[in-house]
Amino acid sequence: MARLLPSLLLGLAGAVAGVGAGARAESPPSEPDDEGRTAPSLDVPGPPSEPGLSHAGTVFDLEYTVAGIAPTDVLSYAPIAGEQAYAYAGRLAVETPLELRTWYLGIAAGLAAASVPAGTAPGSGGHAFVPSNPELWVRGLWSSRLGLSAGGSLGLVIPLPRKFDAVEGEVVRTLRAVHPRDYPTFQDLTLTLRPSFVVRHVVGPLTLQARQGLDLAVVTRDPVGREHRIELGGVGGLFASVRVVDALSLALDHAEVYALSADVSSPECPAPCDAQRFGLTLAPVVRLHSRWVSPALSVLVPLTTPLGGEAASYVAARLDLQIVAPWGLADLW
Repeated sequence: MARLLPSLLLGLAGAVAGVGAGARAESPPSEPDDEGRTAPSLDVPGPPSEPGLSHAGTVFDLEYTVAGIAPTDVLSYAPIAGEQAYAYAGRLAVETPLELRTWYLGIAAGLAAASVPAGTAPGSGGHAFVPSNPELWVRGLWSSRLGLSAGGSLGLVIPLPRKFDAVEGEVVRTLRAVHPRDYPTFQDLTLTLRPSFVVRHVVGPLTLQARQGLDLAVVTRDPVGREHRIELGGVGGLFASVRVVDALSLALDHAEVYALSADVSSPECPAPCDAQRFGLTLAPVVRLHSRWVSPALSVLVPLTTPLGGEAASYVAARLDLQIVAPWGLADLW
């Protein structure tokens, strides 16, 4: 059932978008604000580490994640008994409107670090810092006065001119277990195209959001290990939030990554090894709200074996801070 989630999300997104299109045709135009554009009442925060789907100003989203991980060996993928790995990741995303609450331009970059115990491979284990590749995206959004919004985005991860050594490769491997969705931004010499589609419905204090995306990665160097020249991955997410009071909301954030083409086999899971092809994470979220600043704290809990068996298990805490500046590129024209 879990492996069908990306298809179910895509079907849900299409169904809700179809309902929204019908509502747009049969109902009055979107509720205008003082500039005759989409209603600001739809400017609600989304999942942690993502700018809200609709916002009038420039959003600065700062995320910091720390994780404790039960590591696996880089050669055998067997758990390393009695050892613990630690990973840290920071990410800054900036998104600004090109046209008020309709078109947006964004950029994100980050830094990761990990301390990994030695395994059976000679020279394995150690610690290192790894900067991410920058990611750029543009997205469009349509919203109805009924609270329904739908849109799509096209992102591009631009690889930095670098090549990982053995320890840096282990750091990225460890990070992938905790943050599989961000893995393309840490691959070396790999260009990734990231189209996605999202729908959201806001009803009073309740916000429901579904996202479906595809990662198309092209390795521009010689593939190593289990890599392919071209890799495909599905990315999905479900988010539900309730505004308990004006200054507080409680939410659940569900994320899934499905490695469509990757070789994720291991001695314990022979190819094609579908059991390790997908990673599911559930995160309860507590968020505080003010006019310009919105911090959130969440705990990431894996619902399946981490993607590819690159860790036996983990638990992570994520702090997210969103700051909305009252200006954007839309103000220039």
